[in-house]
Amino acid sequence: MNQIFEKNGGYVLHLDGSAESGDEITFTAKEGITGFTIDSWIMPSESGEYIKPFLASIRDKYEKPLAVVRDMSEQIKISVSEVFPGISQQVCHYHFVRNLGDIIFKHLYQEFRREILKTNALARILL
Repeated sequence: MNQIFEKNGGYVLHLDGSAESGDEITFTAKEGITGFTIDSWIMPSESGEYIKPFLASIRDKYEKPLAVVRDMSEQIKISVSEVFPGISQQVCHYHFVRNLGDIIFKHLYQEFRREILKTNALARILL
């Protein structure tokens, strides 16, 4: 992967954690230009205690990214700043809009989201 990243002039690191409420988190790093999954760890939470070693492992394998794309988590933001000082951080558009929906529509947004998920429309769109 290092050869491909060098050929592309570097790599853009996308970070995201996913889990159902109360479950462990699958925290994943993807490369934004190629779409490669770089690494994925199971973590008890999105705490800096777990995110920093994950990011350090990526840094040790691939050096510093050109930029980091992440959600609006303060723990991810702080961890990225500590492990990759000076690297530009961008908020993922999807996460920004989702958080904006939470703010604007409050409880209605969650109800709307549940109804959309019931339709399986997203699965059909992704096909």
